[in-house]
Amino acid sequence: MGTGVVKALAEEKTGAAPGKAHGLMNLRKPDKPRFPVTDIVWPARPGEADICLWEDDKLAAFSYGADDNCAPNVPWWLEQTKIYNIHMTWFLVTENVNVDAMAGSWKLWQRALEAGHSIESHTVKHWSGFKGDTAPAGWKGMDWEYSESIKQIEAGLPGHKVRCLAYAGGAPQKRNDPNLAAKYYLAARGGYPAPNAANDIDYMNVQASGGPYTQPLGENPKIDFSNFNHVLIPHDWAYRGWVFGFSHWVGNPDQKKGVVVTFDWYKEHAEQLWCGLFCDVARYGQERDTAQLVVDENNGSRIAFTLTDQMDDRFYDYPLTIKVRLPAMWKGVKAVQQTKEVPARIVEKDGGPFALVKAVPDRGQVVLTSTR
Repeated sequence: MGTGVVKALAEEKTGAAPGKAHGLMNLRKPDKPRFPVTDIVWPARPGEADICLWEDDKLAAFSYGADDNCAPNVPWWLEQTKIYNIHMTWFLVTENVNVDAMAGSWKLWQRALEAGHSIESHTVKHWSGFKGDTAPAGWKGMDWEYSESIKQIEAGLPGHKVRCLAYAGGAPQKRNDPNLAAKYYLAARGGYPAPNAANDIDYMNVQASGGPYTQPLGENPKIDFSNFNHVLIPHDWAYRGWVFGFSHWVGNPDQKKGVVVTFDWYKEHAEQLWCGLFCDVARYGQERDTAQLVVDENNGSRIAFTLTDQMDDRFYDYPLTIKVRLPAMWKGVKAVQQTKEVPARIVEKDGGPFALVKAVPDRGQVVLTSTR
């Protein structure tokens, strides 16, 4: 892949919950890194192919989100994300939607969806009514918190599917239960620190940086929440990794300034970063981490490959970006997976043409042909 490895770690099963149809629902932290992280890979010979580490062969991944609804902030968020071309993930506490102004209305959250953002779960109650570790009377337990929040969001937002969770209170500790959450979710966001090294992500405890951030990025040690630059520094501990930043209430000018600092950092490095929704990045990563890519045919006028993975196909249908070295005379490219044309474009490196092809694992052979 974009790591220099094209074979899946087929033996990795530890900690992964099996899907009900086939394959895996999620991947937990591995005993050792899944693959070596390298610079961006450029296949050497026509017909050779490689799975890109991130979508569109970006150097690293960036996501941003907001917790606890904080509904009065939504118009400001929609304005800022439009300016910066960022799509956010909101993790909703569902109990008081349509009841309390801070929780917002389903109409408001539908507006966020229509603007290209995503809505995921932050449980039903977020520990409302708890006194320390003592649950309020009538509390129905963690299984209910995880499953019921999905039902409430999908009922309030018809047609939207909830696939991911942010643990209430941050890290998966005390009442949070990653093993239980893995029954219902493809991935879950935990606490600190950030970012995540690309090759050893625990997808049921994705690390994140809570903000807003008011300190200059890159001036602080590894444990500082605001330091995202590790994903961009060659040979650093998180080089080419995934950074997720999130906020809660942003009310005063300093808090808003902190968000803008982060968004300015993204804008500065947008050519290097894939800005993806939390669940899209988590799906891409888990497909990539278990993928196998085989070139079936390479005869100069036609290149064919098959892409498979170990994830459950009912939920994992996000296209991976495949980079293919093309013959020198190819000036245009068409890609067809099974009978459906899929996105493909040509990029050049040192005078050689390469195709970046969007292909979904387990959906059949992909055939590339020259268009001119």
